Amino acid sequence: MFKAKKILIISFASLVLATMLGVGDYFSSPLRAAEESIKVGVPAPLTGKFAAFGKRAYNGYMMALEQVNAAGGIKGRKLEFVFEDTVGEPKNSMAAAKKLITQTKVPILVGEFSSSCTFAVAQVAQSYNTPFLVSIGAADDVTKSGWDWVFRIQSSSSDWGRAVQDFWVNRIGIPKNLVILHEETLWGTTMAQSMLQFCKKHNIQVLLKESYELGIVDLKPLLMKVKALKPQVVFTTSYLLDGALLMRQAKEINLNTEGFFGSGSETSPEYLQATGDACDYQFTVDWFNRSFTFPGVKNFYDTYVKKHGEDPVFHAAHAFASVQVLADVLRRAKTLEKEDIKKALETADVMTIVGPVKFENYDGFLHQNKPFVMLSQWQKGKLFPIYPTEVATAKYIYPVPNWDKR
Repeated sequence: MFKAKKILIISFASLVLATMLGVGDYFSSPLRAAEESIKVGVPAPLTGKFAAFGKRAYNGYMMALEQVNAAGGIKGRKLEFVFEDTVGEPKNSMAAAKKLITQTKVPILVGEFSSSCTFAVAQVAQSYNTPFLVSIGAADDVTKSGWDWVFRIQSSSSDWGRAVQDFWVNRIGIPKNLVILHEETLWGTTMAQSMLQFCKKHNIQVLLKESYELGIVDLKPLLMKVKALKPQVVFTTSYLLDGALLMRQAKEINLNTEGFFGSGSETSPEYLQATGDACDYQFTVDWFNRSFTFPGVKNFYDTYVKKHGEDPVFHAAHAFASVQVLADVLRRAKTLEKEDIKKALETADVMTIVGPVKFENYDGFLHQNKPFVMLSQWQKGKLFPIYPTEVATAKYIYPVPNWDKR
């Protein structure tokens, strides 16, 4: 009895001494560390107006998480994602980020979707000196605000239109004139501005540049104005529902152009369902296709289709790639302290299913990746990559037929 009591006293004294001297954490023994998971905060729109996109991103995150943990996790510890539903609202994104950092105590954030929500999370991450790995949100300001705790896998808005612009320059010829239509969010505004700069550089006449409110229910007045201008092409920056409305109503009023060029939200099955054949021949910026030859693409594609019964779109692929980068970073980081994770992000050079990821500083951007960007086209209810040649699975159709000739 005396011996047991003596051992207990010595053990307690050892714990107190170790705590006072700062010699490690009593609860961080190898056995305890192996039992505890590494929590990562993921703010995302799981419900609300962007839920379709959030759902696919969630699918990509979880598929990658399963693979990481099946391969032994991170240094013997399981990786765990703590999701916070932001409902696609910046104020919610900000609150979610604060909660994950201050209450859940995550050492890193991954995610968001819309640029406005991404910007909100980035502000919080920077103020709390917490690494934030951006999966999808694209507005230039996210990586042009001097925030050294923010790292983006997705391309910037300035680069989103690169596939469209290169296609014009190298394939069909630069249009003489165009119309730019965009929704009023941070993303839409920066996309439109980037296209304006391209037009100025190449002496393209901008017949009209006009914005509309996200969630608008009638675009016919605006489209009638466009029809009267008879533009050669129309460049649009829209989300799923307003983008589908735009194409349906363009068909209804018989607005014909040589081509409608979209900015990336036109890639999902829901978009096809919402537009029907009105999206036929529409071009859109895109970042993923099964034709990619990067390592792991076939396995990701086949597994995703088997698991979810549909083709993965780039939102799922970028989420999956984010976890590929995250796993590499956490494995290389000296500790799970935020500063060490940040240092590992700064030296990241990872091959993913969307191509190599490396965070660079250039043209005012800080910690910005330059992913592979392509152009796809809807043809008879299917979306095909058509540019550049190395990933094309179909020939592009341009100029597109008038509505009454389809």
